[in-house]
Amino acid sequence: MKRTAELERSLKEYDASKKEVAILRKELRQLNAKKKSLIDAIKDKNRHAEEFKAKRDKYNSRIQELKKEREAINAQIKELFSRYKELKQKAPNKDFRRMEMELNRLEWRIQTSVLKVEKEDELVKRIAELKSELRGFKDLLDLSKEIDSKKLQSKRIHSKILENSKKSQKYHEAFLEDIREIRALEGEIDDINKKKEEVAARLDEAKKVLEEKAEEVKRLGDLLDKEAGREEKSEAELKKEAEEIYERFKKGEKLSTEDLFLLQRFHQT
Repeated sequence: MKRTAELERSLKEYDASKKEVAILRKELRQLNAKKKSLIDAIKDKNRHAEEFKAKRDKYNSRIQELKKEREAINAQIKELFSRYKELKQKAPNKDFRRMEMELNRLEWRIQTSVLKVEKEDELVKRIAELKSELRGFKDLLDLSKEIDSKKLQSKRIHSKILENSKKSQKYHEAFLEDIREIRALEGEIDDINKKKEEVAARLDEAKKVLEEKAEEVKRLGDLLDKEAGREEKSEAELKKEAEEIYERFKKGEKLSTEDLFLLQRFHQT
């Protein structure tokens, strides 16, 4: 009876160890599945981040091209302005810009207004005087117009630079957001790896305990077999007896601890 009680206790402990091993293996599989899911998510985020980075770099490249173009135009403006200052120093000391503005205003007035003959003749005469005076400033006027044209080009290029910078910044922020999410996912993977190490250590320990319990059950079972006279039976005879016990088990008959041991040993269904 004492040996039977020991075997019964060992069988219960063996079953408990077996369940613990199964639970830990399941937990390990779940952790591996979660880790794989996180790795897949990181791959997707990496792909998106690379797409955003490529678009950002494309706009940055265009910005560099525009800056070089603007620098070249600004250098031209600087050179033109130096020539403009030289010519202005040699030109008569008159405000030719004001004269040109007056000329444009008078010509527009004649074209768009109904004037008395005397007034119109007066304006025509003044226009002729202005044109005559402005001939001496032709080079300065041409140079001034060229400078204004170049400044307008530079301003337009600057607007394009700002436009491309906004687009670049948008994709840069999207890229950084993906990187932040990737770092967060990597942090989760680090946590899972730590958990896996913990579960794996517990599983190794549980497996050792299971092996010890299995050896203990076998030892006690062998002793009971010996006491029950089963040590003289062949492997085939013991298997046949286990099958008979299994049939009794299916019919609902109560089994002894020795029967349960033999059933567990030869019939694992």
